[in-house]
Amino acid sequence: MHRFRTAILGFFYLASVAFSGLMAQPWPTESVLKQGIWAEIRVVEDGVYRLKGSEIQQLGLGTIPFASNSVGIWGRNAGVQSEVNASQGEARDLSALPIRIEDGGDGMIHADDAVYFLGQAPH
Repeated sequence: MHRFRTAILGFFYLASVAFSGLMAQPWPTESVLKQGIWAEIRVVEDGVYRLKGSEIQQLGLGTIPFASNSVGIWGRNAGVQSEVNASQGEARDLSALPIRIEDGGDGMIHADDAVYFLGQAPH
């Protein structure tokens, strides 16, 4: 019986080495969340969402006006992650999402100015 266990463990070790490309990659040592001021925004359906300057202030991200170039939306792709995510190249940290800023052309977000982003539900 002991010889059988050794053979099975040896097989699993060789299989894991052979398929090491399918194993999960390590997580980054630092996250984008390390710098800046962050607030979580959850969405329940896919769609284009608008954040007014006054709403950004209510989230505790500072006082208006905000410099337009200091605002960003970060997130992840929606849906369930692939079972073999290492080969898919899926992000291990948050990624910058495309945004549209309507600030009246002055480079500052005031109470009635807005930031638009595509929110994707997790399911």
